[in-house]
Amino acid sequence: MTARAANGKQFTLLFLVTDSGFLHKVVLFDQDPRILEEVQLFTGPQRVGSLVLSSAKGVLYVGTSEGVMTVPLATCSAHRTCSQCVLSRDPLCGWSQSRRVCTGLSGSEEDV
Repeated sequence: MTARAANGKQFTLLFLVTDSGFLHKVVLFDQDPRILEEVQLFTGPQRVGSLVLSSAKGVLYVGTSEGVMTVPLATCSAHRTCSQCVLSRDPLCGWSQSRRVCTGLSGSEEDV
């Protein structure tokens, strides 16, 4: 997917799953991949059969033989300060001066 950051630049985001069930959120900075976030999806290793991205709903659907899990595309609220928010380098997040919170930004598109 592509996302427009608060500074107006567009970035490519990739969501990759490992064989052991870890989800990697990767952003391409000038074609240089950087892992922004790594999430362990399951308590034990589980093979992922499918990934479906819904930028409209802001989620990634992860399908396994056991069922479907919903994972948010951005976890902006985990960043409690402006510096944490900005240093996360997540183009889906931005600091709101008026509300003093790290909040999700719209302006993302799915690549079909």
